[in-house]
Amino acid sequence: MEPPVRKLREIPLDTRNVKFCLHCKRPMYRTPVLTCSHCGAVRHLRCFTYKSDGIFYSECIDLNLMTRGATKAESIARLQEEAFTYLDIALQDDRKDLIPRLSPLPNRLRYYCYLLLYRIKLLFNPHPPHSDYDFQNLGVTFSSHC
Repeated sequence: MEPPVRKLREIPLDTRNVKFCLHCKRPMYRTPVLTCSHCGAVRHLRCFTYKSDGIFYSECIDLNLMTRGATKAESIARLQEEAFTYLDIALQDDRKDLIPRLSPLPNRLRYYCYLLLYRIKLLFNPHPPHSDYDFQNLGVTFSSHC
């Protein structure tokens, strides 16, 4: 018996496009938005980037995905594409138990440490809100308990 053949959706051309803040010119995430098919609740995936030994790592702690790149923008672009592909496969196989798939505790703690440092930094160096910040809706829906 042959295994089922998956037909992946074509990755949208702008999935790897990285937006940059108009104020500080830093790259920003365009994270996938998951929408509950029952109640319409929206869940934004939590992602962050850090640098270690000259390499940038981007991680999504809600899907346990990590990418790396020579630049922050390259790492973010790869993570955006990886998240799209992961969600497409998980939903095609009707494996909604894989969404969310939390990262190990040390990775989540790293995320919250970076988030705390970022918020402390904002106290001393205010940054205007990202009015141009948008979330990339990949057309992803997931089932939930509701």
